This record gives sequence, structure tokens and C-alpha cells, in this order.
Amino acid sequence: KGERKALNPDFVLFGPSYAEPRIEFSYLEDWLRQLDNISFTSKPQEGPWRLVTKTGVVVATWSTDDPAGIRAIDLEGAAACECGNMEWEAVERIQGRIGAKKGFCIYSGTMENAKRWYVKMALEGERQNRYGVKTYSLPSWENKSQFPGGYDDPEIQRWATFYGGVESETFMVRVAAKAVPPRDRVIREIKEKHIRKVEIPRKDDGTYDAHFELCIDPGYLPSAYAVLFVASWDTPDGKFWYIFDEIYKQETQNEQIIELIKKHRFYRYMQADDLTIDVSAKRHADGNEPAIEKFKKLTKFRSPYTKYWHEASLIERIRTTANQGLLAIHPNCQGLIAELGLGEEVFPEMHPWRYPTDKGGIILNEKPVDKWNHSCKALGYLLLR
Repeated sequence: KGERKALNPDFVLFGPSYAEPRIEFSYLEDWLRQLDNISFTSKPQEGPWRLVTKTGVVVATWSTDDPAGIRAIDLEGAAACECGNMEWEAVERIQGRIGAKKGFCIYSGTMENAKRWYVKMALEGERQNRYGVKTYSLPSWENKSQFPGGYDDPEIQRWATFYGGVESETFMVRVAAKAVPPRDRVIREIKEKHIRKVEIPRKDDGTYDAHFELCIDPGYLPSAYAVLFVASWDTPDGKFWYIFDEIYKQETQNEQIIELIKKHRFYRYMQADDLTIDVSAKRHADGNEPAIEKFKKLTKFRSPYTKYWHEASLIERIRTTANQGLLAIHPNCQGLIAELGLGEEVFPEMHPWRYPTDKGGIILNEKPVDKWNHSCKALGYLLLR
């Protein structure tokens, strides 16, 4: 018995405290008893629970209230129960503990009042992403014991009416179990479905049948320098725009950005007028020379587009293009995706391009906060060109 207690776990059910994972532990214990495959269990009133199967597999619960304590174990797999209440540091620790054996982790819990990282990761998992995350939603109507009619069950439909419709944020979070982007983001029309890889068309001879361009907002210190690589081509529904790569950096000089652009493999497909740059670049100086002049001098872009458009026009053009289904963004464009409120922030101080709100999250007016909007504005200028 003492030796079994000393065994390191193979699988761990993590929770914000020891209480949360006990329900899942009880499920596993019940199933294993039905299989007659339990050798030992320990379930004290306080502290961790653990069981050992007859084949020697050890399952335990673990509290993440002290993330630094998640160490000295290499797991085959894990589950994070009610993880929406966990700190991000705990998630980083869990990922470290499953890394050595290339294990898995299932993150589960309600979206309501969940921490920001959980909502964002759930959004990432609804599309192609660089994390290897896949999101599955279990809406309330899947519980056929309580709601025999499924989605059409009278109680589900009553909730839909009460919460303001099936598209309302409250219904989506509480009933449909869906992650919802921040309500105050400016470009709400770009959704998870727009974040995907797209095949750039080619001609019969194998060459690309698309137009390649750059759009740039040099930003300002300490904000971001945003460069978008964009392919466009005609379709029966109109011109399709594919943002397939980006440069998104802080505290970077014009010359450094220009060198990165010139080394990009799609630079050779661009012509002298294939640069759209924020008109403010005439004033965004690097040393004694504005950014736009440096691009004219150091690149092939001798005739960049710099016409001024009002912010409202940029926003409306992006929204219209998204609503028409004529826009896609490669999942690796982390800066743009973060500005749209659909992914993890690239820099610690970053937040989505958003409207001002009060402490309760109520939008105060329709004038966006002029921060973290560089990729969005660059894209807007290009679409209006």
C-alpha cells in the first residue's frame, strides 16, 4: 500500500482546487470498477485523490492553486477540469509535464466567466491553428435526458427567447457552449471562419494566377510595425483577398523591416506600385527621414499608394469585404488576428482593436480606441485602393 502511494501518476486530473476534478475522478473510478480493474484507491477529505489499476496505471487529482508546485512528473496524459478558472501559468506548467512523453491534455469547463486565455484558446481551436488545439462544444441540448427534443426542445427555445435570440452572447455562452470574442472589438464581421489557409490559384503552366501586394502601417513606438503580404484574384463573386503572411514587430527600424521584406520569397512577384502604406508614414520618421521615403529609396516600390481615407471608411470596407465572404487570413498572421480579437496577444501590453467601454463592459461610443489597429488600418487602405 505504501509503495503504491509513492508511485508517480501516469494521468492527472487538474483543477483550480482539489474539489473540481473529483467528479471526473469518480466517473473514472466507476468505469474502472465495472471493468474490475482497480487495485487501490485513496480519497481523503482534504488533498489529492488517487487510484491504481490492476495493470499498474496511476491516476491522481492535482490542485493548480500553486502553479509552481506542478513539477517532477512526466505524464502520459492529463485533463484540466473547470480550467476556465485556472491561471495561465498553471496551463504552461501542465504543458511542460506532458511534453516529455508527448502526452495529451483535455481542457474542459464552462465558457461563462472564464478567464481570457481559455476563451481565446477555444476560439483558436475552432479553426486551423499553430497550437495543435481542437475545440469541441457540448451545448445544453445535447443532454437528451433533460432536453429530449434536443435543439428544438421547448425549454431550449424558451431560453433562446429569454436571452435575446440564438445569436445573443448570453445564449451562445450559457446554452450553446461557444467561445465568444470580446464584444467591444471593432471588426466583429471577421470571424473564425475567415481564419484559414487558402490555395493561391495557378495558371496551367504552374505560375501564380494572382496579384501580390504589401500593405504597411509603420506604427509608432512603442506600438507595432505591421506589414501584410496579400494575394488577390478575381472570382465570380468579386475580388478575393488572402492575407497569407505578416511581419509584426516592436522597436524595429525601417531598414530592418525593409530587409525582411526583400528576403521574403514573394517579394520578387511585386511591382513598383504594389505597396500601400499608411499616409501617416510621411510623418512617421526614423531618424531624419520618413518611412515612405526610405521605402522608395531602398526597395522596388517607387510608386506607393498613400491616399488618405477616414477611419470610418476603412472599417466599413473591411466589414463589407468580410460579409461578402471575399477575405481570408492565414492562421500564422498572429498580429492581425490578435488585433481582431480572435487570438492571443502578440505583446504583453497588447489588446484587440476595440471601442471604449465602462467597467461593466458597456460600449461608450462608436469612436475606436486608437491603439493596436495597425494591421487592420493597413488592410483597410489596401481594400479601398
